[in-house]
Amino acid sequence: NEGQRGAGVAYYNSDGSINNTTIEANYVLSGYSGYGVHAYSGSDLDINNSVIIRNYKNYAGNSGQGGGVNYSASSGTISNTLIAYNEAFTGSAMYFENANNINILNSTIYSDESSDGWDGVIVIANSDVNIENSVYDVYQGYDRIKIFGDNSSLQISYSFIEDGQASIVDWDSYLADGTLIWGIGNIEENEGVGGYGPQFQNPLEDNFTLKYYSRLIDAGDPSSELDPDGTVADMGAYPL
Repeated sequence: NEGQRGAGVAYYNSDGSINNTTIEANYVLSGYSGYGVHAYSGSDLDINNSVIIRNYKNYAGNSGQGGGVNYSASSGTISNTLIAYNEAFTGSAMYFENANNINILNSTIYSDESSDGWDGVIVIANSDVNIENSVYDVYQGYDRIKIFGDNSSLQISYSFIEDGQASIVDWDSYLADGTLIWGIGNIEENEGVGGYGPQFQNPLEDNFTLKYYSRLIDAGDPSSELDPDGTVADMGAYPL
């Protein structure tokens, strides 16, 4: 699909949810935002058990925010959702601007060399975002979580964050704006045993299930809902 705001799905001043849905191969016109999903102007949108993948910018130029999702002056929870291989000029995976009470739970955010993003994989601008039991895995070393604005707050716990706190910067490549709350239970790229990275089965084939020896298995918040097999929650969208 081609569109302006939210070529795949757009919510304007509305409440709702997206469940068990794949949003793929959408693109916006030059200068617009929210290629896959765009919630704006006071919306409250939950995204559950979904896949937001390969949404892209079909133009040359330095504009456009939120290749996967864009929340502007809105709120909502993203849970058990894969956001992968999306591209945008700013915030190739996710872009939040003046957004409050954003919760990213049990989800996987992935970016590889095909995910074009000049400024950040996740961008948080004067927004309040909480990430828990989730995976943030990127290919390029300069792809970052960017947070700016004195009113921004990012809280992360029980999640895999490539490069850890070093991956969270502002526009000048160091954390100066907003508040970062680095909670307990987080795993960084080179910590522990079990190999580097999350150890997905086969990202090239869109298989983001964890391998049996991944450090992320049973590494989620022990107080959160158990996995279907009755064990402690794994990190990411797909429990083993």
